Amino acid sequence: MSTKLITGKLYKKVGRDEVYYFDQDTLRYVQSIDTLNGVFDGVLQESPTIDALIDGAPKGDPIVPGSYLAKSEISDTVYFIDSLGGAVKKRAISTSPVFEARSFKWSTIMTVPWLTLGAIPDGPAITIGYDDNGNPIT
Repeated sequence: MSTKLITGKLYKKVGRDEVYYFDQDTLRYVQSIDTLNGVFDGVLQESPTIDALIDGAPKGDPIVPGSYLAKSEISDTVYFIDSLGGAVKKRAISTSPVFEARSFKWSTIMTVPWLTLGAIPDGPAITIGYDDNGNPIT
């Protein structure tokens, strides 16, 4: 069992329904079961040790309903469409290994017109993930 939260992994407290996603250095509450099932494909990790880590972690923006994975019809780049600081942003996911290490779900990527995707402002790219031992994957 890990003694730290790992970026790209999903966590919950024992006996609680709330699910959190650790994104870089902040814990983000996933506000909707539909978003959880539509974006993420990771194993929920829970234990008394994780409860304490959740309590002590800095909290970031929640992952709001309507967040999704998308790509355009003219590019294979996949984006996480996400709300950061109250504004919708598209966050490019750099590689397939990073996509998988970040617990994203391949089967739910939506193909949207490039003009639609291009109208969404860029957010910070997702360029690193971590394995279950906390080793970086790029």
